[in-house]
Amino acid sequence: MISIPYSMLIKNSKHPEVIREEMVKRYYEILNYSQVGREYSYKRQTVKFWVLRFEKEGIEGLKDKPKAPHHIPHKTPSWIEDEIEKIAKSKKCSLGQDRIQSELRKQGIRKSTSTINRIMNEKDLIKKRKKKWKKKKQIQEYRKKLKALRFWQIDVKDLIDIPNIYALVEAGIIPRYQYSAKDVITRTAFVAYAWEYNILCSIRFVQALLEHLKRFGIHSSEIVIQTDNGPEFIGSITKKEPSGFEKLIENVYHGKHQTIPIGKKEYNGSVENFHQRIENEFYDIEIFNSLRDFLSKAWTFTLYWNLEREILQLKKTPFQLIKEKCHIFDPEIANFQPFILNEMKTFWIPHYLQKSVPYVADELSIVKINKTRILSFTKTRKLFNFSSRNHK
Repeated sequence: MISIPYSMLIKNSKHPEVIREEMVKRYYEILNYSQVGREYSYKRQTVKFWVLRFEKEGIEGLKDKPKAPHHIPHKTPSWIEDEIEKIAKSKKCSLGQDRIQSELRKQGIRKSTSTINRIMNEKDLIKKRKKKWKKKKQIQEYRKKLKALRFWQIDVKDLIDIPNIYALVEAGIIPRYQYSAKDVITRTAFVAYAWEYNILCSIRFVQALLEHLKRFGIHSSEIVIQTDNGPEFIGSITKKEPSGFEKLIENVYHGKHQTIPIGKKEYNGSVENFHQRIENEFYDIEIFNSLRDFLSKAWTFTLYWNLEREILQLKKTPFQLIKEKCHIFDPEIANFQPFILNEMKTFWIPHYLQKSVPYVADELSIVKINKTRILSFTKTRKLFNFSSRNHK
């Protein structure tokens, strides 16, 4: 006699038909449903049920069968399932259940989001999200293929939402917008400022960046500039021709411009990270007395970032990485003086912004706002000390 109940044996068994076969054999030995039920600690009706099924279907009848009903009167018609699949595959971007429900409603079809989600799962229409560690691994593999100082991310930061400098921005003492460029490999970062952000300021900023790199033998044709899809970079979405920003990079400097997918800020994560760091380590700490003081301290911070501040994961500064990967040993490569983009003279402007402007790449030059420049790293350290004393 078995001490473990029949229901427990069935529940824990991968092949319940074997146990049921033993129970049926035991019945044929004693021909008593009640006695077999007592021995297997189960109901008489259950023993009889499996004996009759065995007589009717054989050993296959002792296996578990699907419990789904043979007929479902409220089942979603196949043509609606096909329509859901068609909508899900028709768009370039993946659509969720709510968006598909909205599209079906336009056709007079009403289905709950749970039903749509079930159908999408059955047809394998839901893309699984990648794990963070997989994304990071892909980014690391991609970065290994990039060359230092050849892949730059550019973005604009609005300074109006920083409490420490809100009053100065609102009063028009310091500019509202910060243009930032950051190299993905070395983490070298440069900034400039603008009273308003538009495509002309973007042209001036990328022109200054490319000319600065050109001084150190980095040809603009090797450089890739990545931005988001803001109007200050790509212009109006209704225009068929490329924006002036794109034309400057690709037609004049023969570089490459690419944009990130819409709504995917993480693709510009390097420059976004710089925006967070400069807010925490500079704007939230320093006190500014005037525009000149603001630009001076911003210059000091960028020099500190590029020459002194170590990248914790690598235990090296951006300039050390430049020396290691590019064999450029002049610290001037890290010296990009912040300036006001609205006050910069531009020698190349698209025809639809200003007519009768020379379209000659060789004549491109940068007009410095302040002609006094730091020529040695020793003088730079004085600025660091001056800034730190002011902060204390």
